[in-house]
Amino acid sequence: MKRFCYVLIVALLALLFITFGNDSAEAAPIQMEIKKDAAYLRYEPSIDAEIGITLYYLTKVDHIVDINTSWSVVSYDNAIYYTHSSNLRDIEPRPSIETDNPFEQFLYDFGLSFLGTPYLLGAEPMNPESFDCSSFVLFLYKVCAGIDLPRKASLQSESDQGVLVTFDGSQDMDNLRIGDCIYFGNMMKDVKHVAMYIGNGEILHASSSGGMIRISPLDENRLDSIVLIKRYL
Repeated sequence: MKRFCYVLIVALLALLFITFGNDSAEAAPIQMEIKKDAAYLRYEPSIDAEIGITLYYLTKVDHIVDINTSWSVVSYDNAIYYTHSSNLRDIEPRPSIETDNPFEQFLYDFGLSFLGTPYLLGAEPMNPESFDCSSFVLFLYKVCAGIDLPRKASLQSESDQGVLVTFDGSQDMDNLRIGDCIYFGNMMKDVKHVAMYIGNGEILHASSSGGMIRISPLDENRLDSIVLIKRYL
């Protein structure tokens, strides 16, 4: 019954917004994007409410209305949800990259062409149909630069290939270059994941949580889990 009441309220809010808003196209829902690595869309405006779906960085949603300073009503895939307003931002155009290295440009363009490719743990090397984190990096470097990397992320981090990049948190972001491989680990510094830096504070990786190749922000949580960074170009 409670769920029904919230759904009814959402429908009425949407109707009122469209009916009594501006007499123009501006009254229609505004498309926005998820600005956090992962955002929960819930059935009720509460952090204790059931999660309807999890959306990831840069996913587009239709913003219907803010019901208070904390919660927004959004539409995704023809369903209505609540999400915390801090999860949303206006859609931003993809920033241009600045590099004079043709291999970096190739890595960037080629890597982004695989956005949405399925994640598969233990994916076969050099199979472009699916990837896990290390096979994706291996594939990109083999195709774009002819560099053979070990199959596992931990072995890549331990090999004598490449050079270590000095990095000490967000204040050193300018030290990173497109194509740098960032190795993440647990509290014991055991490497568990690898991603490729693509500039503008973002990484490209095969994400098990997202189930596909996607872009993520290099946010504080990820910065804290970096074990080392290597440059192969």
